[in-house]
Amino acid sequence: MKLLLLHGFCEDHRIWDEMLTHSEYKSEIICIDLPGFGNHASYYKEATSVEKMADFIKGQITKLELEKFLLVGHSLGGYVTLAYAEKFPNDLAGIGLFHSTAAADSEERKEARLKTIEFVKTNGAEAYHRVLIPNLFRIETRHDLINQTIALARLAKSDGIIAALEAMRNRPDRTQLLHEYQKPVLFVAGEKDALIPKSQIMQQAASCEIAMTRVLEHSAHMGQLEEPKESAAIIDYFIEFSEHFSLASS
Repeated sequence: MKLLLLHGFCEDHRIWDEMLTHSEYKSEIICIDLPGFGNHASYYKEATSVEKMADFIKGQITKLELEKFLLVGHSLGGYVTLAYAEKFPNDLAGIGLFHSTAAADSEERKEARLKTIEFVKTNGAEAYHRVLIPNLFRIETRHDLINQTIALARLAKSDGIIAALEAMRNRPDRTQLLHEYQKPVLFVAGEKDALIPKSQIMQQAASCEIAMTRVLEHSAHMGQLEEPKESAAIIDYFIEFSEHFSLASS
């Protein structure tokens, strides 16, 4: 069964590279850049809502001629995954939220997004990367790994960043979708994640009919980089679990 990975905010498909070196199903996994980032940086006008991003990904899926597949997203990629599941449910055999949530932004978080947009407009993308990225890792994370991630973010330009901030700020709450979902849902939490706490993720998992939960004990918000081998094992097991579920349900 094919699995499609969607990266997070200010990232691109390369964020999964190290993790994939540890996967037994590497040949079954596809990584696509969201609009506004990576190879699709010029499509930032398609990134002003998570629903538009889902439509963009649908177009990429059509080109790849994929049938039933699994869709897993990191952070922003998880928001797009949920929008895709809502719009194109028949495409999917299951979904995964990797350090992500179905909840909408709080009012405080929405206000912070607006301030961030102004910061990016005033100071530029590179200055923002240096503020954002270190806070995504646990304190003990090696400085060279953080610097490598900042370097990877250089392809994320201001237009794409601003569009994605607007998309995240305006996304709706989709916790009801999780409650009603009848296919496997993977939840990956970081023990040290201050951005999307483990408690919030576990609460959402508890409302699902078919949930698989995993906690990365030595990760904050970037488990695919902080614990790549463990992250790969989780993804591999999700593929196996979903294949068995699909066969049992057919």
